[in-house]
Amino acid sequence: MSAFADVRVTDQTYIRQDGGNDHVIATCSSDLLASTAGGNRQQNEPSVAVKPDEPTFIVVGANDDCTVPSFGDGWEGVYVSANGGASFTDSLLPGYPGDTSSAGQASPIFPVDTAVSDPILDWDTLGDLFVGGIAFNRTVRTGAITQTNGNMVVATYMRDTSSALGIAYLRTVVVGPGTPSANFFGRFNDKPSLKVDAWGGSPNKGNVYVAWTLFPGAGQDKVLFSRSTDHGQTFSKPIILSMSIANAQGSGIAVAPDGAVYVIWRQFAFVAHGIDNAIVFVKSTDGGKTFTNPRVIRLIHGYDRSDVLASGARARDCGSGPFLCLSGFTFHRSDSLPQAVADKHGNVYVTWEEVTPAPDNGDTYHPDGQSQVVLTKSADGGASWSTPAKIDAQSVGYQWWPKLAYDKSKDTLAATSTRVRIPLIR
Repeated sequence: MSAFADVRVTDQTYIRQDGGNDHVIATCSSDLLASTAGGNRQQNEPSVAVKPDEPTFIVVGANDDCTVPSFGDGWEGVYVSANGGASFTDSLLPGYPGDTSSAGQASPIFPVDTAVSDPILDWDTLGDLFVGGIAFNRTVRTGAITQTNGNMVVATYMRDTSSALGIAYLRTVVVGPGTPSANFFGRFNDKPSLKVDAWGGSPNKGNVYVAWTLFPGAGQDKVLFSRSTDHGQTFSKPIILSMSIANAQGSGIAVAPDGAVYVIWRQFAFVAHGIDNAIVFVKSTDGGKTFTNPRVIRLIHGYDRSDVLASGARARDCGSGPFLCLSGFTFHRSDSLPQAVADKHGNVYVTWEEVTPAPDNGDTYHPDGQSQVVLTKSADGGASWSTPAKIDAQSVGYQWWPKLAYDKSKDTLAATSTRVRIPLIR
């Protein structure tokens, strides 16, 4: 295995999952400085899964804009390393517009959807990799936006050393269908999470769990849940976990060694209903068949950035031109959404972004204060939670997008975040 170093994951040659080629794959591989080249375009929202019994085999997913010249939108990229991250082979989730492979054209999202985003990945103990995301349409065609079809999907690959990527694509399943309404009205699925029960002693070993947010409009966002007990071939009918709680978003899933399933999410304040900002969870002790009622882990001061566009509309991110905000700041979108993981001792950990409040300075940008990533722990199955502690207390700088990972072979917990010292640019 090579020494640690920065390694380029994307911006190199792409191959199709079956080893073949088509116009889209060729465009993604092209680094020409032209509007028809895709190789120099951006990727974002990365996710990574390391094969537990083969730690040198790594798969990364990301929103990949290399497909924009081909069909006008991004798609989910799948990037594979068989040498511990020293080099990667790049590909796309099958089923994209222009996919000429038989497996891709058999996908239920071909040719229904023109974009896939929000990558989520995890391995089971049999060598199967589950790759999820949100498939939808937003591509303008002849002056009209096509039907949205915001589908929650999960694809299955299996480790296969003889395949082009080292993983062989098996199938894609629509776990939660959206409605075919236009312009993102109707029922739209978003913000997914995925976790496999990979504990050797668990009675539910091999189960695949998926949670996501359903946006039906009017602030009635719901957290949905589905499970597979047959290695991703089929998924159960989605159930609502958030019950009567409105404004529920951003779920995370943790699975304990005894098979208990925890689903954690962010509850956004809804003044009209007397609802506060909070981190909320439910628990299942029967492999995801049924869950407890939602319980609050902690009331929070979330770092949910907002401003006012020069046009007067509310903005979650600001830039230039039509995205110019009254404050003059430039910033990306950020919300306090939780992540969760369990260790081999049954402890459950949850992290999110918390604000250390500061006085209002009178401009249109909020919240005023410093964003710090915090961590809480339950050692008694969710009955109680520790006081949240900052994972990297700093007097200056802002922290976003925390991630949690647990290495059972070393019994170590890793908590990471993005930290900047100059968060806003005038």
